[in-house]
Amino acid sequence: MLTETHLREILSTQCLSFSETAVECLRAVFRTSSEVREPWTLSEQLDGRFEYVFVQAASNPRYESRLCVGLSTSALPGFVGCPMDVGEAKDALKEFANTFVGMIMDIQALRDVCGVLTQMSPAEAVGGAFFPRAPGINGKLWVGDHAMYLGYCMSVSAATGMDPEYEALVDLA
Repeated sequence: MLTETHLREILSTQCLSFSETAVECLRAVFRTSSEVREPWTLSEQLDGRFEYVFVQAASNPRYESRLCVGLSTSALPGFVGCPMDVGEAKDALKEFANTFVGMIMDIQALRDVCGVLTQMSPAEAVGGAFFPRAPGINGKLWVGDHAMYLGYCMSVSAATGMDPEYEALVDLA
C-alpha cells in the first residue's frame, strides 16, 4: 500500500493533467470556455474558504479522495453557461464535480496506483468548509473575471489503518 508520501509524489506529476481535465470537463458539462491563468500546484490541505463549497468524495478499501469546488454566488452564472436560479446552478455544479472526479479516475497514472474510487453523493457547504491535511492539487478555472477553485486530495483510507510513516512518528513519541 502507498503512503501519503507516495501519494504526494504521484499527485505532483499530475498538476497539468488535472488542469487540462478541468477545462475539458467544464466545456463538456456546461459548454463554457474557461482558462487556467496560473499553473496548478501541489498542496497539503484543500482550501474551503468560499461562499459555496461543493465536495465530491470517492473511495475504495485502500484510498479515499475529496474534490472541493469553491466559488462565490456572483460567479455561479458564468460557470453554468446559461440563466438559472441559484438552486439549479448548485445542482449543476454538483453534476460538474461528479463528472470531474469521474474524469480524474480516467487518468491512467492514478488508476494504475490507486485503482478505481467509487464516488459518493456530492455535498454542499455554505460559508466555507474545513478539510484535513492530505496531499492534493489546487488550481482555479477562470470564466471572464470569475474564478472557480478546484482542489483534489487523496489519502490512505481510514479503514486500512494508519499510514506507516505516521505510525513510525507515533512510535518515536
